[in-house]
Amino acid sequence: MRLAFPFLLLLILLQACNSSDGKFSGIADGIPVVKLPMQLGMWSNNIPRTSDPNTVQWIRHFADSTQRYIWGRVFVDQPNIYLLASQPDDQGTVFLITFDRSGKLLSQEALQRGEYVSADQQYATNNHATLYADMRLYEVDSLFKYPYDSVKNDRTEGDVMCKVTQQEHTIQPDGSLKVIRNNSTGFFKIKKMR
Repeated sequence: MRLAFPFLLLLILLQACNSSDGKFSGIADGIPVVKLPMQLGMWSNNIPRTSDPNTVQWIRHFADSTQRYIWGRVFVDQPNIYLLASQPDDQGTVFLITFDRSGKLLSQEALQRGEYVSADQQYATNNHATLYADMRLYEVDSLFKYPYDSVKNDRTEGDVMCKVTQQEHTIQPDGSLKVIRNNSTGFFKIKKMR
């Protein structure tokens, strides 16, 4: 009888762990699948997202991502769970949130990794990325530098410069991104401001 109690307790704990894993992966399996390839441009918040309150609550609990909107699952034939989500910011930044099947958060990666642009009028950016079903991400980022008068805090007459960066990434099993190609033009003149 003494040995039966610890064995019974171990059996109950194992069953509890299995049922929580089943609940986690069951909810994940119910999230709609996003068709790839998918273009991710700036202001991607217009892409439909799941409205299932159980899914939203699930993500808030496991990813601590209260301000992200889930679009759906990608790479469904892989052993981990990969979700696309957007953050309601100025650019609608797209994230890849990765979990293992037991619900452990592995990573949250921004998929649009272009140049940061401050709030002044000297710089502007245009960033586009394409996510492919073979777990590749291709990104093109254009950074524009305008002639700027810091005293007037405004753009002025002069040459507009542009820099274009192209990057290709592979998505690792844990959801992290590995750069496999990186090309940049450096700044070049594109037009004259009048």
